[in-house]
Amino acid sequence: MKWLLIPLSLCLFVTFSHATTIGDSPEEEAFYEQLLDETMPPDQPLNEFRENPEFYLQEEHIVYDYDSSTGLRDNFTYTGYDKHRMLVGAHINHDLIKAADLLGLDLSYGLKLGSVWALFNFSIFKSRFDLVAENNNSGASGENTEAEGKYSRAGDVGTTIQQIALGAGKRFRLASDFFNSDSFFESINVYASYNIFQDELRKIDYSGYGLRADYELQHRTAAQFFYGVKLSYNWAIVQREKIDLEPHNERSLSLSWLSAGLFLGLFY
Repeated sequence: MKWLLIPLSLCLFVTFSHATTIGDSPEEEAFYEQLLDETMPPDQPLNEFRENPEFYLQEEHIVYDYDSSTGLRDNFTYTGYDKHRMLVGAHINHDLIKAADLLGLDLSYGLKLGSVWALFNFSIFKSRFDLVAENNNSGASGENTEAEGKYSRAGDVGTTIQQIALGAGKRFRLASDFFNSDSFFESINVYASYNIFQDELRKIDYSGYGLRADYELQHRTAAQFFYGVKLSYNWAIVQREKIDLEPHNERSLSLSWLSAGLFLGLFY
């Protein structure tokens, strides 16, 4: 019977060390005891906490501080209990040679639900027409004088897009290995969007629904603050109000654009 205790003990040791790798020195043991104390929810027994996925993902959420003289870990920030996020960001054209031809602003709020972030985003973009849309030639030879095919916009015509987006995001950690730093996180965010488009030629509103996908690279600088870069892709179909019996294809435009951005944010 005593031989069964050996593999059982090894399994328990591996399970526990997966969450908290105890070091050889008393200082490291004290450090990991502090980690367990700070990351375990209050009033929750340890055996119940071990059934929580957070117990096995602690290292995925930690940003360490290092002693400048010794290079050893001396403190840490645990990010697993981030609950809210506020972000402000600026966009430019993804083609940096023509960066100023598309400019944008983001205001975003996020609420963590389990391991996923629920996100609300408001954005405004100003751009050349040819960077976000194409002329619609439908109705060019028909009798409808208001058909989109009757209006050919030059590429440098100015446009404005206002956008409200609701979506979900997932934060993860791959770039930290590339940068050899545990203060880098990434996020993939996907949204359903509502867009209002206006150009300087017709000066009327086109509105419609679309999709948006963002990739963010975040650098955590402190317990709450972060900054980073993002790539954002948008697609939408917008249309103006119907005149008489004109068909949908003679009053709609297809939008799509890719932008790069910088952002500052706060977790709390």
